Amino acid sequence: MLRLKGLNFITEKYIANNTNNIIQQAKMLGYDTSLYEKGNNNVVIGDYALKAKTLYDKDIISESNYVDFLIDLGIKPEDISLNVFSKE
Repeated sequence: MLRLKGLNFITEKYIANNTNNIIQQAKMLGYDTSLYEKGNNNVVIGDYALKAKTLYDKDIISESNYVDFLIDLGIKPEDISLNVFSKE
């Protein structure tokens, strides 16, 4: 939610309205709650990186946005074999 707020997709009010009892709600729906517990910094679920790469390849987001998404995932762009600065 913090990333969505940082991108101005959601507001503080939305966060306040949708974070009450989140762990209890996840349990009731049968989801794993470890994501919401301490010690899970930089845990990524889903295909966040793939979606970021797809958006970059389609010129929907800029190089700097793509690099920001990689950094959010804990990936240093210079440490991966993919050259993010050239499109094929």
